Amino acid sequence: LILSSEFWYDPPGRDQKRQAWLPAVVFISFGLQFALLKFAQHYFLVREQHHDYLASSFLFALLASLGALVVVRIDGGAGTWLRSVPGGLALGVCNYGALFSLTRVLSIDGWQSAIVFPTYSVGVVMVSTLGAVVLFAERISPPRLAGMAVGLVSVALLNL
Repeated sequence: LILSSEFWYDPPGRDQKRQAWLPAVVFISFGLQFALLKFAQHYFLVREQHHDYLASSFLFALLASLGALVVVRIDGGAGTWLRSVPGGLALGVCNYGALFSLTRVLSIDGWQSAIVFPTYSVGVVMVSTLGAVVLFAERISPPRLAGMAVGLVSVALLNL
C-alpha cells in the first residue's frame, strides 16, 4: 500500500508507466529474502552461526556493490560515486545489525516467522520514515501516512 501510494501522488512529469512494476518487484524480493533467511536459519544454522552466515552474505553484497561501482565508473557515469561509499557502508552496518537481530529472534522458541516478518517490515518502514523526516526534512504525504497507519494496525492485530 505504501509503495503503490507513490504512484497516486507523483509529481507531474515522472514516467509512472515505466516504473509501475517497482512495487511488485520490491514485494516479491522482500518475500524471497525472508523465505530464504527463514529457510537457512531453520535448517542450516545454529545460534552460534548467525554471525558467520550474515558476515559472508554482507561480504558478498559489499563486493558486488564495489564491482557495480567500478563498472559504472568505467562507463563514465557516477561522477560523485565516492561520496556514496560512506553512506552505503553506514547503511550496510545498520542492515547487518537489523538482520542479525532478526535471525536471533527467529531462533527463539515460540516466535513465529508469520508474526516476526510483518512486524520487522513495518518497523523498517517506520524507522526509515522517521529518518527521512529528521535527516532530510521530508514531509509525509497523506497516502503514506494512511499506509503506515494500516501497517501499524495490522501489526497490532497480528500481535494480539
